[in-house]
Parts: sequence; structure tokens; C-alpha cells
Amino acid sequence: MFAFFTGATPVTVWHALTCPEQTRTYLEGLALQSDWRAGSEIVAPFRGEPTVLGQVLCVQAHHRLSYVIRPPGASAVYLTWLLRRREKGCTCRLQIDEADPSDIVELEDVWLPVLAGLQRTVDAEPDQRPRSDRPDTII
Repeated sequence: MFAFFTGATPVTVWHALTCPEQTRTYLEGLALQSDWRAGSEIVAPFRGEPTVLGQVLCVQAHHRLSYVIRPPGASAVYLTWLLRRREKGCTCRLQIDEADPSDIVELEDVWLPVLAGLQRTVDAEPDQRPRSDRPDTII
């Protein structure tokens, strides 16, 4: 399992996990498209064509998102993103299960840059919550 802390809210991180324009910034250009409901397909352009790359497995908005990705010619990768609200932001965890077992070094080589890219993306985004819902706002 890999994790990072961000000053962004779970709403902001969730948006980055489910918005095609944002996934493209940290998933090596893959713009994941789905309605993000359990059982729905995940589609992304692959070699210029829209391709079904996976399926949504579990959705708990702003808390947990699990899906399986099966790029053509590669084994399935099961990803679970877990978001936990903290006093000044949130913790984002990524659990990875692969059908073809990889060693930890290989997983780190692939997924640590993804997490770093996601963190850069959410840290650069303005907070998505309404102003009155932010913990640092005095009303």
C-alpha cells in the first residue's frame, strides 16, 4: 500500500480520481472515462481508439474507489483508492493487487510516480468545496 498526505480535501482528490482531464495528468496520459458507479465500464483512448480498459468495483464517494484495469496485452490490476479526511486535508492511500504478482520494486517504479503526480495535481487545484464548508473558514 502507498500513501500521501495533502492539504486538499477528499472532495478535491475524488475529483482528480474521477475526472478524465485530471487522470490524464498523472496516469501517463490515460483519460479514464466512466460514470463511476459499481459495475460500470472504464473507457480510455488506447492507441487512438476508445477502449474498455476496466470496470468499477466499489464506490463510496469521497472515501473509497475500487476498480480493475486490464490494458490490452497486460494483466489485470486492481486498484483501491482510500481517502481519509484529516484536520487540514486528507490522506490518500492506494492499494494495488495484480493478477500477475510483481515484486515491490516493480510496483514502486510504476505506482510511486503515479501517486506523486496525483499529489501534484490535487495540490495545484483550487479546493472544490463550497467556501462555507471549508474548516478554515470563519463565518
